[in-house]
Formats: sequence, structure tokens, C-alpha cells
Amino acid sequence: MTNDMNIPFESKEELEEIRKTLVKEQRELKRKKFLKNKMSVAGLCIVIIMIIIAIFAPSIATHDPYETNVMESLLPPSAQHWFGTDKIGRDVFSRVIYGARISLFVGVSVGGISAVLGLIIGLYASTNKVLDNILMRCCDGLRSIPNLLLAITLMTVLGAALKNVIISLAIVSTPGVARMARSSALVVREQTYVEAMRCLGAKKSRILWKHIAPNILAPVIVQMTFAFASAIIAEASLSFLGAGVPSGTPSWGSMLSEGKAVIYSAWWMIAFPGAFTALTVLGLNLFGDGLRDLLDPLTN
Repeated sequence: MTNDMNIPFESKEELEEIRKTLVKEQRELKRKKFLKNKMSVAGLCIVIIMIIIAIFAPSIATHDPYETNVMESLLPPSAQHWFGTDKIGRDVFSRVIYGARISLFVGVSVGGISAVLGLIIGLYASTNKVLDNILMRCCDGLRSIPNLLLAITLMTVLGAALKNVIISLAIVSTPGVARMARSSALVVREQTYVEAMRCLGAKKSRILWKHIAPNILAPVIVQMTFAFASAIIAEASLSFLGAGVPSGTPSWGSMLSEGKAVIYSAWWMIAFPGAFTALTVLGLNLFGDGLRDLLDPLTN
């Protein structure tokens, strides 16, 4: 007598093939869903263009961004100087192009560091109440201070340098990522499969990094894109206030600071770096919104 219980299971090879097929179909569905969101695709295109500009800046720039020529100061946009020149004759187009390197490098560094630190803090805070109180109160204390004010204070202590800008902005951005990672980890650790691993005697570290961490990466990655955009704005703000990268470095914020005194007579010194900053941040925010919708389990 036979029944369903006597039907043999598929071989390991067949099961693995089925798994690969399901993963491939899921990826294809997510790709199509993302492509349907035109605004997110536009944001991704903007980000890719900015990355290409930053990587190939030496080939794209028409002049040396540090070369000065006082005889050509404050020239309007022309065939020779596409974005005009600044007060000491430096080519604005070349400086804007090289400024993309500074802004994107700061954004990527701050986003990556804050995501890693926030993930670690959030995970360990979710496992122990005492540690949770200590870490979260520290995060709350940092978040209670306005981000820009905290960044300026840290830069005053550390000094004007690119690495110090990254350190300061990473400290500012980490608490928000940590709280989000903690809240996600608290939800995941109550899931049935995590309880099953505990019953099987799995070590806490294994459960934390092998089963909880991978399942909270999606919101952390989304938060990282927003931290990326915020870091670009913050770096420009610090440089505009003179507390960011050293003077003379081709940075969008420092260019805006230099152009504020001649905004009425040399509008191009403000318009072009401002437009690149706004466009980059817009692209990152649009891409982040699309990524959030794509990775949100409630919408899948």
C-alpha cells in the first residue's frame, strides 16, 4: 500500500536546481519592479553619471583645477572656460569636476562607516538590556545635538582635513543607523527560526551574525544611501563655513563659500557647484526611495 509518505524526496541536486531557479525568478521580479519606478531609475542614472565623472575627472577636466591666472579672473562661461573662472582665474568647470571626487568619496566613506558601525552597535544592543541602555543612551545623546553643530564641534577639535571630515560625519550619522538596526534586530530575533536555533543550542554569536544580521541588511543598506546623501550636504555645509576640507581644495562647498562674495557679479561661481550638489543629492534620494520600496517585505 502506498501513500504520499512513500513518495521519495527529490535528490539534493534537484533541490539545489529548484532553489537556484526560484532565486533567479525572484531577482528578475525585483529588477522589473525597480525598472517600473521611473523616478528611482532616473536617480540611479544620475548617481552613475556622477560616479563616472568622479572616476574620470582627469580626462574630463579641461584645465588644472589648481592652476591660477589672475589675468583671467571672474571670466563668464565661454568656449575656453565652460563654467567661467573664479576670483584668481581658476577654471570653475575643472574644479566642479574634481569636486565630485571629494563629495562622493566623503559620501561613500561616511555611508559605509556609519552602516558598519551602526549594524554592529544595533545588533549587540538588541542582545543585552544593560548594553542596550548604555549604547542607546549614547546614541540619543548624540542625536539630541543638531548634526551640523556636532560636526562643526568635532572639526574644531580634530582640525581641517578630509579624513577628519569623514570621521566627524561618520560619528554624526552612526546613531541613526544604530537605532534602526536595533529595532530591526529586535523584530527578527523573535522569529520562529531564531527560536529554533536557540533550542538547537546554537551559539549567540552564530545566531547574531549568521541568522539575524543578514535579515536586517536591507534596511541598513537603504539607510546607508540616505546617509550618503546627507554626508554630501554636510560636507558642503562644513566647507562653506570654513570648517571642512582645507582652503583651496576643489570642493563644492568651498566653491560656494568663495562665490558668495561675488554672487551678483559672478553668478556662475555659485550656480554650477550648487547645481551639481543638488543634482547628486536628488539622485541619491530618488534611488534610496526606490531601493526602500524594493526591499520592503510589506510591498513585495
